[in-house]
Amino acid sequence: MIKNNAVISLALCVALVFCFTTSVYAAGDNSDDIRVKAIISGLKVEGKELLEPEVSLLLEKGFTEEEIKILDFDIRKVANLIVTRNMSTDEIEILKNGFVNDRPKDPEITSRNQVGKSLEEVNMPDTLSYKYDLSNSINATDTGVHLALFTQPSYKFYEYTGFANLGSVYAYTSNTRPYVMFGAHGTTGSIDAGVVYYKEHNAWRVFMSNGQPNGWYDGIYEANISKGSNIYLNLRCAGNYVQIIVRDASTWSIIDEQSVYMGSSFTTNPTNLELVRENTLAQTNRVDDGSYLRNVRWSDVYLYSLTQTTPAAMSHMKSSRSGFYVYSGRYMYGETPSANQYISASGLNYNGETSSLEY
Repeated sequence: MIKNNAVISLALCVALVFCFTTSVYAAGDNSDDIRVKAIISGLKVEGKELLEPEVSLLLEKGFTEEEIKILDFDIRKVANLIVTRNMSTDEIEILKNGFVNDRPKDPEITSRNQVGKSLEEVNMPDTLSYKYDLSNSINATDTGVHLALFTQPSYKFYEYTGFANLGSVYAYTSNTRPYVMFGAHGTTGSIDAGVVYYKEHNAWRVFMSNGQPNGWYDGIYEANISKGSNIYLNLRCAGNYVQIIVRDASTWSIIDEQSVYMGSSFTTNPTNLELVRENTLAQTNRVDDGSYLRNVRWSDVYLYSLTQTTPAAMSHMKSSRSGFYVYSGRYMYGETPSANQYISASGLNYNGETSSLEY
């Protein structure tokens, strides 16, 4: 009997301890929920009510409430980088310092203060990407080779990010301009944005080009990016503006950025917006001159809508495109049907690949 009473007493103690610890954990959860909701309420980014998992993760990883509020529209990207790259505590600290302390400019202010140039003024060949609007076919003959992916507008993607190793590059003359870039095509316009190689500077630079008479925009700092660099590119369409931000992939500091007003197609909830990722070896006058863009490696490429953050996948891409030809799967190439002879590529998995273009 004594033995049975002891067993019963022990069971009651265990039960009481279990109930106590469970209630404390629940209270902690509720407190955390309140804290997360308070942070989210102070954010400006659209779709903020869907950010609870990301905000919770950042709190768990040591971000302060103020730091999370500073990140605002970068919350999803930073949380995604921590998880997908399985970052250590030290790596997270570097990431946090880069994104919190080096914030991009307001797109409206940046756009207002920029003066565009003509393609002739900057001696740039026509990349043609902005002419691939959503209704008209194009003729890419004699402009250079393109290797590209086009998203399906039905997914409502408004943002692209990805890492790019710029490989090796050679331009015989300034007639040839290698590009590694994103793009966006909507009903109110189209734009290319990324980095372009300048032979005269022996370096890459950030650019945007919307195809208007004075529609070429250098990065606001006109910063040189060394050949072979590792960079993190971010194209974002929001509030009628398109913004390109290029960060150093090791320090996360901004190398350069630019913003251009593009009209009502370019929002975080687009109705008919196509995003593009592309490498191009463009020329003012088409000639096989030995120029090349070798071993450019894209990796960890992500697409963003208001409801999802997802690795770029085959299902997200168009299977055909006016003016383009199928290279492999849903990878498209442009110029002429025989232009695939200038392209070599491997690891074509839509959220990354290694490719070379060579004349």
